[in-house]
Amino acid sequence: MAVTHACDSYQTTKHAYKIGFLATTRGRSCEDFPMKLTGFSPTNFRQLLDGSLNTDYLVDVIGQIVEVSHAVILVANGKDTENITGAS
Repeated sequence: MAVTHACDSYQTTKHAYKIGFLATTRGRSCEDFPMKLTGFSPTNFRQLLDGSLNTDYLVDVIGQIVEVSHAVILVANGKDTENITGAS
């Protein structure tokens, strides 16, 4: 994940910062998420991953950064590959 300034066109919030998912970002579902939140319609994270949600609507992912790990460069099949260690 990367925290950056939210200065793009078509912003979805007035907040000054946004969290961006990178190719190395890993997530896990939260089973005890409060389902009664005003203005939100929580859905199963699996539906986001499998593409079964209606693409006519914007989807926000609510999350919390719980750990930051450094990427280690490993050589795999003759190519440099980033590997994150220590995260669960």
